[in-house]
Amino acid sequence: MPIGLILTGGSAKANVALAKRAEQAGIDAVFSVEFFNQHGYVVLGAIAQETRRLRIGTGIANSFTRSPVLHASAALDLDELSDGRMVLGIGSGTKRMNEEWYGVPFSRPAARTRELVRLLRALFSQRGFGFRFDGEFWKLRIPAYAFPEAAAIALARAVRYGEWRSRPVGEPARPEGLRRDEAAAIVATALPRSDGWLTPEETGQLLACYGLSFVGQRVVPDPTGAGSAAEELGGTVALKALVPGIVHKTELGAVRVGIPCPERARAIAAIDSPSSA
Repeated sequence: MPIGLILTGGSAKANVALAKRAEQAGIDAVFSVEFFNQHGYVVLGAIAQETRRLRIGTGIANSFTRSPVLHASAALDLDELSDGRMVLGIGSGTKRMNEEWYGVPFSRPAARTRELVRLLRALFSQRGFGFRFDGEFWKLRIPAYAFPEAAAIALARAVRYGEWRSRPVGEPARPEGLRRDEAAAIVATALPRSDGWLTPEETGQLLACYGLSFVGQRVVPDPTGAGSAAEELGGTVALKALVPGIVHKTELGAVRVGIPCPERARAIAAIDSPSSA
């Protein structure tokens, strides 16, 4: 049968020391008490850090002298600190304790305790922000966002989305002159190949089937050809190495953009690779 111990050391430090001795002696659980000069939760945080096996719990925490959210957050924090060893015990206390010691009203303790247990269970099962509870004694409205700035950003995005949804749908674009059969033939030619990739020429032909223009390009074998191609194309050019089997050439530094003149293109091609485009 599991054995538990009520902590009556007389002070917070004494109760921590008592809990450590209880664990060494093989006791299964220790429980704090709450009085006008003793806090039911605080001492358990220290005990959680000083023990490894003991179950810890409140025996009991006063039900009505703190809000349900404070009960729940304290119990959850202690459960985390103890790696799941926390046991929450609550009790109403007496009318005199509530009214004369803590200055809180005391009425219908049984009904309030039933609702408190239901509320705490709902809080324990909550994930993330945002919580609502409508009871006879407690009505809670916890926002879904921890800070008003985050809520304002979310609201602005919702407004923009609503504006976008309210725009006229219109007619989808229907470009004329599409050459679907020709495009299908280009793809069918490339599929049987081992790599399955379109050549630059095939890519240009495929885009042209759908009315899309292709940036001027040249495939050259060496740096001299790169310079000549840059001079022929005119303006700012880009260089990209043709390396079989490598798709994402940018990550390997095999793509250079913003090259302003043929001489620069020739020099970069000579540095990077003997076969650049």
